[in-house]
Amino acid sequence: MAEPMSPREVLAVMVRTDRGQMTVWTPREVTAALDAYRAEVLREAQDATVAWLEKRAAEERSAAWQEEKRRATARARARRERADLISTLASKVARGAVHEFRSAAPPRPTPAAVLREIADEMEAADWPVHEEDGAVEAIIRLRRAAAAEAGEG
Repeated sequence: MAEPMSPREVLAVMVRTDRGQMTVWTPREVTAALDAYRAEVLREAQDATVAWLEKRAAEERSAAWQEEKRRATARARARRERADLISTLASKVARGAVHEFRSAAPPRPTPAAVLREIADEMEAADWPVHEEDGAVEAIIRLRRAAAAEAGEG
């Protein structure tokens, strides 16, 4: 079984540079792919930041140990405190407490927005909408449900 493609690989397929057969993607698919790509990039940056902070904390701990060997206890204590502070920061970044990395996951749409989007897609569909097949009534109900969910009606 083939491994699933990463968001980056999906974009490479979707955004074609050759003049071969073109694939048409819906706006929802493109938005989802771009959101996934952005989240992947942010996760990579977050991981790199955490790795750098952890490395820096280890360097501070090593320097504190060297200071202790030289019996410079005040400087060693200051370095240990800095190492602890850097470790705490790395932990906060890793668990998503830093605002810049919080948007690594795209925001979830509201139920009202989802209902409106479905109604819009039904109206924009290429197939003819007839009163007797219930599609018009479904679109009206979706729009009413969206308004009620948003507190507009």
